[in-house]
Amino acid sequence: PMPIHISLFDYFTGTVKAFSFGILIMTICCYKGMTTTGGAAGVGKATTSSVVISYVCILLLNFFLTMVLNIFRDTIMRWL
Repeated sequence: PMPIHISLFDYFTGTVKAFSFGILIMTICCYKGMTTTGGAAGVGKATTSSVVISYVCILLLNFFLTMVLNIFRDTIMRWL
């Protein structure tokens, strides 16, 4: 049974955020990997920069997704 304090909205937002973060990380890392030059040293630098960029972008995306999803919470709850 589902605990009382967890709503369908919580599951929905968790799923939306996880999917969004996955797409974001995939896009950044694929771009950095495909544009890498400089051999093994270049791969190391590209890996480090893709991790840093992904981390910052996840923080920003999480902030905006939380704002948008909470603004439209009532509308989303009617759909669920």
